[in-house]
Amino acid sequence: MKPGQLLGIIVIVLCILAAGFSLRGTVRQSLTVKEVMASPGEPCEVYGEIVKGSPQYDMRAPRLQFLLKDEKGDSIPVVYLKPKPETFDTAPKVKAMGAYRDGAFQADSLILTCPSKYIPNAPVPGKAGAGKNSYAGVEKGA
Repeated sequence: MKPGQLLGIIVIVLCILAAGFSLRGTVRQSLTVKEVMASPGEPCEVYGEIVKGSPQYDMRAPRLQFLLKDEKGDSIPVVYLKPKPETFDTAPKVKAMGAYRDGAFQADSLILTCPSKYIPNAPVPGKAGAGKNSYAGVEKGA
């Protein structure tokens, strides 16, 4: 094997190893509430519905706390130390990404589901009929 080929192989292996180590902490598993609680400190994500009446928001901190209930019915307290997302109050479900520490899921980011996707016959912006109002069909001057 020529020295140039050997050097090329070594560089490729080193690049693969460097990429693996740099991505190691960014890969998150989607877990249930029980699995999250069983693996404290591990980066992961948990999906579920926001328990009604549980959200508490402190604008001064900022600090958002709420209970998240997964599909199996288990719930976990979630703490989000950033401003409350704009659509949080109308979102039925959320995916929280972070880690379980100190008795709560410490979320780094939240992805909220759009409530209009779950309302039958809800108008969709940009589609025909989306902007209709009660005056539709009324002729001018009538």
